[in-house]
This record gives sequence, structure tokens and C-alpha cells, in this order.
Amino acid sequence: MRLLIVAVAVLAVHSSFAQQVIHVENRRLADTTQGLRGDVTLQANLVQNLNDIFQTNNLGQLWYNKGRHQLLSITAFNLTVFNENRIVNDGFQHFRYTYKLTPKVAPEMFAQVQYNELLKIGFRSLSGAGARFTVIDNDSTKSKLFVGLSYIYEYEEETTGKFVRAHRANLYVSIGFPIARWLTFDGIAYFQPNVAVLHDIRSSAEIILDVTITRRLSLMIVHSLVYDGEPPEGVRNLFYNFRNGLRYRF
Repeated sequence: MRLLIVAVAVLAVHSSFAQQVIHVENRRLADTTQGLRGDVTLQANLVQNLNDIFQTNNLGQLWYNKGRHQLLSITAFNLTVFNENRIVNDGFQHFRYTYKLTPKVAPEMFAQVQYNELLKIGFRSLSGAGARFTVIDNDSTKSKLFVGLSYIYEYEEETTGKFVRAHRANLYVSIGFPIARWLTFDGIAYFQPNVAVLHDIRSSAEIILDVTITRRLSLMIVHSLVYDGEPPEGVRNLFYNFRNGLRYRF
């Protein structure tokens, strides 16, 4: 069964033209092992139909635990090449500091910068603070459920020349549990309304299947949806993203 899932995922055609959902609460980022840990995910796709399309998706995560303190860094860069001469790329850098105040409550601060040519985001910066609440964290079953609530200040420069500033609430729910000894489910959903413009809502969801190949290497099968109530002019509201790749943990 594991070999069948790996084979199907490797052969699957994926569409990677949507914003990356930033999964800050999967089971590895909830790891309390002291010291420095991380993982790297590499993905590539080649499609030949009316156009020749080559895509890469690269993600690196580092987190450092010391006592009640955790530092997290997530870096991503994605490249799409159309017919050897049209290039579209996007990427982001995310930093987060979390302090475990109690077993159930962890205040956190974060900052992020990103760009996405296809979605007409020339530059977007986010900064904010809030708290993460542990609902379930069962070591015996490896099941986890987190809820986060925070404030975000957003500054955006669109490639159209428009500047946007917004104050957003940020609510997220994250869940993770093993399906089998070699298969794990992770999911996260965000809801981010603009507190001054109620119809300006961003929401997103991502689910991840982690198929263990070796102790450090696994296959990632990912599906995500992103909705933006006020996208740049000419950009649609809803995007989906299906992708797969290899993750190496260290």
C-alpha cells in the first residue's frame, strides 16, 4: 500500500500556481526536542502540452528549542518557467518566536515578507503577535490539535502600483495525527478578516500526507486552497494547489 501511494503521487500532475499556505504548526514544529532541528522539501514538475512548463517548489524549515523558548524560520522559493523564456517566481521568509507560558498557552510574535509575481504581489510584509492554545497534545497517540489567535499588520505593494495597508485578525486551527505507522495526516486552516473592511477576508487551508520512506526521508502529498476577498485587479479570488515532493529531516 505504501509503495502504491508513493507511485501514484510521483506520477500525479500538480498545479502550483497558488499562494503557498504557511503551515507553522505541523507536528515537527510542535516538537519540543531541545536544540536545533529542521527539514528541507524539494519538489519539481515538468508538463508538456500546448506549453512547456517547468516548476520547482523548495521549502526549508529550521526551529530551535531551549527551555520554554522556540525560534522558527521558514524559507520558500518557487520558480515556474513557460516555454523557456517566460519566468514567474514567488517566495517568502517567515520568522516566529514562541514562549511556552503554560502547557496550554504559548504567546508568540512573528514577521514575514513575501512576493508573488503571478498574483501581482510585488512586496508584502506582515508582523503581529498573539497566542497559540494547545487543545490536544497526546504523546502516546501522537495526536495534536492547536488553535491560534493573533493580530496582524499588513503592508502590500502590488505590481499594479497600488499600496495597501490593513489590520487583520488571524485565527488558525491545526491538527495532526498518524493514520498508520508510516503515514501521517497534518492539516491547518486560517481565517484572516480585515477588521476595518469586513468583506476583505483571506482564508486558506492545507492538508498534508506524510509517507515515511526512511527514518529521515518521506514523501509529502499536499493540497491547499487560498481565498482572497480583495485580490489585486485582474487576479481571481480562489486558487488551489496540489503538489508532491520529498522531505529530508535533520
